[in-house]
Amino acid sequence: MSAASLKLLAAVGLGLSLTIGPTALAGQTTLTGSGGQSLTTQTTRQRTGTSLQFQRSTTYPSGKTANTTGNLTGDGQGGYSGTATHTNRQGTANTYEIEGQFSQSNGTYQHQGMRTGPNGRQVMVNGSGTYGNGQFSGDRTVAFPNGQTRSTQFSGQRTGPGAASGSLQVTGRNGKVRSGTFQHSR
Repeated sequence: MSAASLKLLAAVGLGLSLTIGPTALAGQTTLTGSGGQSLTTQTTRQRTGTSLQFQRSTTYPSGKTANTTGNLTGDGQGGYSGTATHTNRQGTANTYEIEGQFSQSNGTYQHQGMRTGPNGRQVMVNGSGTYGNGQFSGDRTVAFPNGQTRSTQFSGQRTGPGAASGSLQVTGRNGKVRSGTFQHSR
């Protein structure tokens, strides 16, 4: 599972947090690729009114980590905007402007977002999914400035209070398909 795939899943989680998330939440997600290698992400979120502060740390199979911190503000209508600073595994930090729109109704949701980097280049994210009766599924497409795309499909189920597991498939910019599983707990 690539770091970019993880970022994509996290972006949707942030949209959900602004809309339906509890005041404070911490969790851990482990993604395991078909080759058996895993990465683990620790996330903490603190919501106050329509504002969300988050911290995320991802540990890769090599033992190196990447960290992201950010602040987002919701507009009360499903829209949100803010900034996030990401420090990659090599220690390089960049700050991004983030804006998007999230909506949900009758067991479905939709998410559209845009991330603008320090160089002005924009990455677009679109996703949708369903949830209910302990089951969930969804898909995401990321469009890069060079016209390439990466898509992710996932499905899973609740396995207990604050816990879920499932599978995902990512089609990369080069057309290569990767699959894996995830486990989440809070």
